[in-house]
Amino acid sequence: MKVAMEMSSNEAIKQGIVGGLGISVLSRHALSLARSGGPLTCLNVEGFPIQRRWYVVYPKGKQLSVAAQMFLEFLLNEGREIVEMSLDRDLAVERG
Repeated sequence: MKVAMEMSSNEAIKQGIVGGLGISVLSRHALSLARSGGPLTCLNVEGFPIQRRWYVVYPKGKQLSVAAQMFLEFLLNEGREIVEMSLDRDLAVERG
């Protein structure tokens, strides 16, 4: 694969694709707003989707605020289910 251009913004990447600059690999999350009948389409590529791990980081030894503690608990308890539901929804949309 020959990389001809790098862009740091998902929106710039989507606009570049729409403008005919080429193709890209973007997360389903980045495409979620573009799926409403817009000019972009997803390709069925062997080896995709790419699975990634997400990490939560904060300064060692710092006490989290109550809101941050609740958010961390939410991520740990509900995060996987939300991601799986989102992926299932995206696959259903893709299949028509």
